[in-house]
Amino acid sequence: MIAVVVVRDGQLPAGAAETVAECAGLALLIGSGTQAATAELAGVATHLRIAAVAGPFRPAAWAAGLAAALASLGSAAARIGLPGSPDGRDLAPRLAHLLARPLWAGAVAVAPGRVYLARLGGRELHRVAPGAAFVATLVPGVRGIVPAHDEPPTVVEPLAVAVSAV
Repeated sequence: MIAVVVVRDGQLPAGAAETVAECAGLALLIGSGTQAATAELAGVATHLRIAAVAGPFRPAAWAAGLAAALASLGSAAARIGLPGSPDGRDLAPRLAHLLARPLWAGAVAVAPGRVYLARLGGRELHRVAPGAAFVATLVPGVRGIVPAHDEPPTVVEPLAVAVSAV
């Protein structure tokens, strides 16, 4: 599973570290200031791919570029998690559509073979069998994290994401 996190001016959204932790430390950061944002994931992220994108957040264009980049990662990107932040909630359905995958919105936990979804304002918890490939948004502030160490991510590599100008 890989986390996809939108970064704005080096700032991570609410729930970013939780989502990266839920994805076993694998993440793709996209946006402006992605390199600076890696420091905020110290102790949580183990392998980061960063894609610097100039200009304002354009979810349709970013989803198209991300879909191609994630497809190039193969099975490592079969299960995709995004923070349930406004940008994540905007990007996730577009990404799911382009990748032809189901979207599990409002997840409180994701693991191979199961997704737990909060429904009815959090009064009900639904367990679903998601299949091999899916996109999920994770509700911020539900899981929490305990950083394993204070060191920066062990692997940080650039990833090319082509975003159209239109």
